[in-house]
Amino acid sequence: QNWPGFVERFGSGLSQACIEFGNDYVANHARWVTHYTGSKTLAHGDFRTENLLFREGGRATTVDWQTMTETCGLADVAYFLGGSMTTEDRRQSEKELVEYYRQQLADSGVQLSPEDCWQLYRAFAPHGMMLTVLGAMFTAPEERSDKMFLVMAQRHLQHCVDVNAREFL
Repeated sequence: QNWPGFVERFGSGLSQACIEFGNDYVANHARWVTHYTGSKTLAHGDFRTENLLFREGGRATTVDWQTMTETCGLADVAYFLGGSMTTEDRRQSEKELVEYYRQQLADSGVQLSPEDCWQLYRAFAPHGMMLTVLGAMFTAPEERSDKMFLVMAQRHLQHCVDVNAREFL
């Protein structure tokens, strides 16, 4: 129900391919949010650089846990890479970073094949688009926040297009 207003407010800054993906996502939203039946973990839900506080020594603390959920861990990975990196940087390094994540899981005793890990990453790419649309539409229009939401929308929607997340709708 928020997608038409979102497109009206931000559509001039989105490519046609991104708008078409959004239209397809909205038409299949109910199926997408119920598609995952695999192992679950605690996920932040809004895992992006703005919700990380960095301190000396390379340590970081994650804040803003109000969208916490139980789902596939790749939801946070897809959201972080899809929105916190420029599109160009994500395209150059996402496969390597997703594989690094998979290896860290394996080191902790969680076994996931490289192919399955990549598929889950792709399948959860729309999570970023969904949160961006909801966040923007529940926030009053304001120049500063609209700039942030437009960048997030451009990145997350292009991420969905790039990894062909339409296959999972």
